[in-house]
Order: sequence, then C-alpha cells, then structure tokens
Amino acid sequence: MSESLPSRPRGRSDPPAVRRLPADAGQPLGPIRSAVIVSAHPFELLAGFGGSIAMLTADGARVSIVSVGGPDAALRATGGSETPLLKAFAELGVAEQQVVRLGIPAAAITSRVGEITRRLGFLVQGFELCAAPWCDDRAAASGAVRWASLLACSLRQRPPLVEYLAGAADGTRKGKPWHRAAWIPLPAEAARAKERAVGVWLASVSKTHRPAVTAANGTTGHELIFR
Repeated sequence: MSESLPSRPRGRSDPPAVRRLPADAGQPLGPIRSAVIVSAHPFELLAGFGGSIAMLTADGARVSIVSVGGPDAALRATGGSETPLLKAFAELGVAEQQVVRLGIPAAAITSRVGEITRRLGFLVQGFELCAAPWCDDRAAASGAVRWASLLACSLRQRPPLVEYLAGAADGTRKGKPWHRAAWIPLPAEAARAKERAVGVWLASVSKTHRPAVTAANGTTGHELIFR
C-alpha cells in the first residue's frame, strides 16, 4: 500500500464528476441526483469537497450541507458573523436554506457521537450519496463526525459514503487508506467556484486563525476522496 498521494489523472478523458463514483467496490453508482455533505467545521468542507459540491449543484443535483458544529465552531474565526460562510456556500451554488445546523458546541462533538449518529440517520435519508470528512482520530471533532457518518450510513436504506480529506490535512502523512483513494478532476468552472468560496472564507478570517490550503485539498483542479 502506498503511503503517499496517488497519482493525479494526467488528462481530462475521465468523466469529471462525482456522478461516476462507485457505491462500493466495482459497482457504478450512476448519475448523482442528490447528496448530503457533512462537516464538523466549515473550512474542511470548502477546501476538501467544495469543487465537487459546485459540480453537483451545476448539474442540478439536490444538495444539503449538514454543519455539526455550533456557532463557536463556524463563527469563532470570523468575529461572530455567519455572512462570510453563507457567501462562500453561495459561490458553490448552495443557498442558506440548504444548510442544516446541528448546533453542537465544538468541544462537545466527540462526546455526543451517539446523538449525532441518530440525527444524521434521519438527515441522510432520501439522498443518493453522503460525503463526510476523513479523519482517523475519534478524539478530534472531524474524526467523531466521520465515525457518526459511517454509522448513520451503515443503517438500512441509507446512502453510500465517501470521505473527503478534511481541512488542511497533510496529504503525505502515513496512515491514510490509500487503497480507497481517488482523484476527482474538477471542471474549470467548478474549480473557479471553489477558489472563490475558499477566498471568501479566508478573507474573513484573521491571519492568526487562517488554516493552510494544501495540494491534497484539491488546489490544483482535483479533489482527493476515499471511497
């Protein structure tokens, strides 16, 4: 198993959309008409899966974003204003009414996995795809949200789950499931939409709280997922 980033596609011959993601090994999922994207913190979603969200909304898919963290998680770095985050989502084609807020304080996320799982179990129903952050540390908020998403999507008649590389995660570190990794090439407009969304968010955050954006997050026209 490789412990480094898998090679990016060299050309654009492959279909550049998550509508081609497999539901499980070797099984095509077909066109994606609806997707729910779960995050612990807003930036991990923008940087890790923003281009795919823009691609889905441009294709006319029904999209819902579930923000697990409460206002402290989403607004702490922007001085308490939710406006920059909503503007960033709007760049991806997501309206405010498509955002579901669970409102769980960031410090309490890891201790409330059971509650999050139950609530996600209802929220993912009726969607064809669920995306959640990849993080193998259950003691971290992103790891707890990932585990809750795995549990919620393992229930009967729930959608298949893919995992995006969360936030400013280092794509060269060991321990990631590279045998499940795949690159999603982003069409030019989706890549530009993601760049605008990330820019809106970063412009609202002070430099001392500004997270890094790495190539592993798809800053070169691709996004890395685990499926």
